[in-house]
Amino acid sequence: MNEIVERASKAYWNAGKTALDWDHESEDQRHAVRTRMRAAIESLRHPSDGMMGYAKHRLPGISRGTAHDVWMLMIDEALAK
Repeated sequence: MNEIVERASKAYWNAGKTALDWDHESEDQRHAVRTRMRAAIESLRHPSDGMMGYAKHRLPGISRGTAHDVWMLMIDEALAK
């Protein structure tokens, strides 16, 4: 199971303050939430200009292009199965 997707799914579920806790919810329900969380994480794959600028500001030796590529690689890894 994908650690990042699972962590995001549990956080989302717990934020909703549902009657059942994540570990006691049906597998069908958990699968539906995981699908939504995967889509949400995929939507973050492309960093904003502000994110790249912040990375360049905080890590002076890094270019905006490198910050962009590293971010995308990290999101790709987060979504890897």
